Amino acid sequence: MTKYTHIKPPPNSELETSVLRMCFNHFGEKPPYVRKLGDEFLSDTLAEIRKGDVHIAKHQDGSLIGLCIVCAPDIDNRVAKYASQYECDIYLAALIIQEEHRGQGYAKNLLLKALKGKTGKLILITPEKNAASIGLYKKCGMEIVAEFDQMECHFHNGEDFNLRRVVMAGSVPTITTSAQTTHQQIVP
Repeated sequence: MTKYTHIKPPPNSELETSVLRMCFNHFGEKPPYVRKLGDEFLSDTLAEIRKGDVHIAKHQDGSLIGLCIVCAPDIDNRVAKYASQYECDIYLAALIIQEEHRGQGYAKNLLLKALKGKTGKLILITPEKNAASIGLYKKCGMEIVAEFDQMECHFHNGEDFNLRRVVMAGSVPTITTSAQTTHQQIVP
């Protein structure tokens, strides 16, 4: 059984460290999903965890399946620029599912739970090569509104490379619960 929980990890706690480790492993070890490194990565990610809404999915044994972080778009200057341009007030900072759990609906469920009760417009940035995520976001009614190149540095070998990013924006998905099922669905 999977448990979905909204958490507020205390600073410097074991839970915050677990969330941070999951973000670092996802963004820092597997190209092309690499991001800022060192102090800048740590600082940005901790700000998102501490100022945002963190939602996790975990097994009964407590092991993490994935996480979703939503926060205000002003947490990141580049995001704030696009959020202002497209009138977005919610930023999807992270939606990460452990590799062995992908393709089983956890990302959609986490996203819907994180956005439940929220209204307005959502913005996110994701690698152009991340077709699965882009597909999910499009199913949720989002569309690509901009693209840009971002210079990245691979964590393990230090090689620089250009990574094409897409900016997606759209209204927060409307969520309904069917009387016959307990699963939440996106209304088409």
